[in-house]
Amino acid sequence: MDSNSILLRVTIPPNVQARIMFEPLFVGAQCKTLTENKKVIWSSNITAMNEQEYNVEKDSITGLMTVHIRSSQYEFQALWH
Repeated sequence: MDSNSILLRVTIPPNVQARIMFEPLFVGAQCKTLTENKKVIWSSNITAMNEQEYNVEKDSITGLMTVHIRSSQYEFQALWH
């Protein structure tokens, strides 16, 4: 795992929706890539296609990344630069 990344494993119980929020790891950091189970679901590279299965929001002022998810098990990794 890269020192500029965070790995989060989470289980959302049945019949529940949730928001997972990733704060920048350091001042001025911007999310470069967000993956779920090693599959890219969001990328700052505009030529890469963001996964439509996930609703990912980026706050351009704070750098906060928010993922809206449903009941299931997830393994997210956010890479910052």
